[in-house]
Amino acid sequence: MPLFQNRHELFRHSNTMDKISMFQSLFDSFELTADEALALLGSIHADLRQLRGKEGSVYAQYAGIIGLFQNGMPDICQHVITSWKLSRGV
Repeated sequence: MPLFQNRHELFRHSNTMDKISMFQSLFDSFELTADEALALLGSIHADLRQLRGKEGSVYAQYAGIIGLFQNGMPDICQHVITSWKLSRGV
């Protein structure tokens, strides 16, 4: 399968914990870019909106990675926040 098809399928068959684990792995290996953080967190947020509190462990895991992200990569974290604010017109 060509790379472009794999890329479109990247998140389609992943659950929220898979995405959180991928974020954590990229963060831990210092390979997380601003664009990857924005894409992964956007996808995770979309999943969490659908869960609406049904999976407490997922929310706890998410809160943990966000805390690490804010402290460990503040510049990239700020980029994500700014991008979200701009996309919402804030």
